[in-house]
Amino acid sequence: MATTQPAVDPARTESASSRRTTSARQRILIVGCPNVGKSALFNRLTGSYVTVSNYPGTTVGIARGRAAGIAGGAEVVDTPGMYSLRPITDEERVALQVILEARGATVLHVVDAKNLDRMLPLTLQMIEAGLPVVLVLNMADEAAAMDVRIDAPALERRLGIPVVPTVATRGKGIDVLTRRIPQAAPREGFRIDYGEDLERAIARRRACGAAAGEGLSPRTRAVMRLQDDGAAAPGRQATGDGPQHTVLAAARREAMRLLDGVAAFPEVSPRGLREAVGRLCVHPVWGVPILLAVLYFGLYTFVGGFGAGT
Repeated sequence: MATTQPAVDPARTESASSRRTTSARQRILIVGCPNVGKSALFNRLTGSYVTVSNYPGTTVGIARGRAAGIAGGAEVVDTPGMYSLRPITDEERVALQVILEARGATVLHVVDAKNLDRMLPLTLQMIEAGLPVVLVLNMADEAAAMDVRIDAPALERRLGIPVVPTVATRGKGIDVLTRRIPQAAPREGFRIDYGEDLERAIARRRACGAAAGEGLSPRTRAVMRLQDDGAAAPGRQATGDGPQHTVLAAARREAMRLLDGVAAFPEVSPRGLREAVGRLCVHPVWGVPILLAVLYFGLYTFVGGFGAGT
């Protein structure tokens, strides 16, 4: 189980930050799942001075810009969407490679505040990896509208990293975020408890000293190598008891423990016309005639008749 650290001390974190290289301090990586507002935040920080290019050897685009108000013009990189530190898609591989290459860069982990419980495990993995992380609770307005309550200061005390609510599309919280970014620093001693069996395997892997991923903590590199080894055993993975499953389950358990008492995610019953139509469309009885009606009037009549004929 991860240890709890006191609230972030600006003086201490700034002192820790000062030990990082100048180039690292002047690079900011925006990381997070797809559709959480990363691009909106990137645009808020960089304005119109943006270059987009493919990552070498791939077709995955990377956006880079400058944030004049941070660290004297910090470079900001908008990474592709990723769900965990074990990449599966090309986008996730590129995102991880950008993190590995930008050693010591500040990571802004952007999450959808109303789905924080599902996205916090990646935050914990990055903290354990020794990365200087700022947790950005984006879409805070949508979370409030759904009665999702998050005590950001209390969560910050538990995580030991800056936690900033924002609404990137409207610019809310951006000023606070730019002030908090220089306070980001690696948190020492944070560990996710993966269970007795995997912990022994992690210790053996670290003792061997052979694990890829320079720029991440030795513990995280060992965990990643164990996940890769487990992926080579499809029989075990099919049963759902391999290292990958254990790592993700442990991160989720730790996330729920840390959120207990500081965040509430009420059950929201669908309401309104849009939700009612959505329920009808997936209904086992009414869904079929709705589909037929859409096909007839939408495709045959409108596209085939009006569109083609006119």
